[in-house]
Amino acid sequence: GPEVVLASICRPYTGEAGEALQRGCECLAIFLESKQCFIPWIDLSEALTGVMLIGPSAEVQIAACWAFEEMAKTEFAAATSIFEAGGVSAIISALSRLESPASVVEGCCRVLGAVARATDAVGTHPLRAECLSAGAAKAVATAMTTALQRCPEAPKAASRSIRASCATIQALVGDDDESAAKA
Repeated sequence: GPEVVLASICRPYTGEAGEALQRGCECLAIFLESKQCFIPWIDLSEALTGVMLIGPSAEVQIAACWAFEEMAKTEFAAATSIFEAGGVSAIISALSRLESPASVVEGCCRVLGAVARATDAVGTHPLRAECLSAGAAKAVATAMTTALQRCPEAPKAASRSIRASCATIQALVGDDDESAAKA
């Protein structure tokens, strides 16, 4: 079950565990997507944040992003725990790296968008402001600029990155003027 998968990605990293980390994150994403994961949100967030920080490959980071995204879409408390565990900062860091491949940029953008769209009990989106304060808009803009520069050599990948970046900016800004002013 999910507990075994979580334990497997929390083992000490040996440098050869890339595929195991990837598969573990993918399994967690599937458990989350199917509403079959009952591990405390903070435990999942801490594990996935660690994976994002040490992720030895783009594939591992993409898988961690998928799990983070599924978490953030589950409920507001899950999205909040991503902040508490430093997950948003790890996502922004990965997004800000100029060498991040388009697929990592897309995954990071999907996570930030899902967190920004998380709705609290009164129907507001308080994590938008937190994402903006953490530097999400700047990181997304940097990713978009990098994608534009890569466009001649990889137009399809650049196009996907740009679409993901635009969708994330829309999620960060939302419909209210206060969020737009902070961007």
